[in-house]
Order: sequence, then C-alpha cells, then structure tokens
Amino acid sequence: MDSTSKNSLHEVLAVAAVLIPLKLKSVEDDCLASLAAAFEQCAHTSNYTLLSIAADALEAYGHTDKERDVVHLCFSLLSVMPLTDSDFKSIRGFQKVLDNAMRYAHPSVNNDQCSVFAQLFIKVFKAVEKFLTRQCGVAEEVDELVHGLNSLAHALTFHEIYYSRVRLESYPSVMIEQTLLAQ
Repeated sequence: MDSTSKNSLHEVLAVAAVLIPLKLKSVEDDCLASLAAAFEQCAHTSNYTLLSIAADALEAYGHTDKERDVVHLCFSLLSVMPLTDSDFKSIRGFQKVLDNAMRYAHPSVNNDQCSVFAQLFIKVFKAVEKFLTRQCGVAEEVDELVHGLNSLAHALTFHEIYYSRVRLESYPSVMIEQTLLAQ
C-alpha cells in the first residue's frame, strides 16, 4: 500500500468524523462499509497502518449507533494480531487503540467487551514488561510505553465496577503497580 492509499483511508475517516455526528444514518452505514474495506486493504500491509486506522475509527464512531460494531471489529482485530514485544511502534499502536476505545467508546467497551479489553490489556502489559526487561528501546520509548500502560490501568480502575466481574488473577493490581514503580 502506497502513501496515497494510506492518506485516502485516513481521509475517509476524517469525512466520517465530520458526517457521523450529524446523525445521517445512510452516511454512517457507507462509512462503516468503507472502514471494513480499509481494514481489509491494510490487512496485507504493516500493522502500524492497521492500528492507526483502528484508533482513528474508534474516535470517529464513538458515541454513535455503530460504536458497538466498531469496538467489536477493532477488538477482534487486536485479538488475532500478533504483538511483538521488541517492536515499540506495534506496542504503542495497541495501546492507542485500547486508549481510544476507553476514551471515545467506553459504554460499548464496559458493557459488552470488558472481558476482551481486560485480556488485551494483559497482552499489552506482558509486551511492555518484556520490552522493559530486555531493554529494547531508548528512554523516551520506555517512558511513552509506561505512560500508555498507566493510562490504560487508570481507565480500568476508573471503570472498576464493570471489571470487577472479570478475573485478572494472573496479573493482580499489586504486580502491575510494582512493575510500574520499578521503572
């Protein structure tokens, strides 16, 4: 995929972001179809483009009638996508998608997808933990990843009532806090 195609995908989302708040149902459906096509196009390219499109889609479709569908699509994508613990951009892209989901589409995340969000949080947590222990990046990258992880952990605690039914015994909050404080 060349940069022109990549820019056109982001332009589709920019148009969607403008039109969707106007509650134009026909445009909303067309934009969702364009998003699915964009995901399909990006599936054969780098993960960074796909993660960027997913994060932008969550922002554009947040608080709309299609929010649940987009959250489900993005979380399904993250669930099957490999996360390389030595790749800063990939880890940061995962964090951005999860952060945008909580920021712009938290009703759908909390009510429908809290278990998946918790599993994806653990996946990102493990990747960041390995990134740190293997000393894969520079100080700025480490700071950005830890800050992103802290933001996601804060979202979990802020919406604690939804996540109390999800068992995260493999990574209790004490372990998360100790790892973050050690950095």
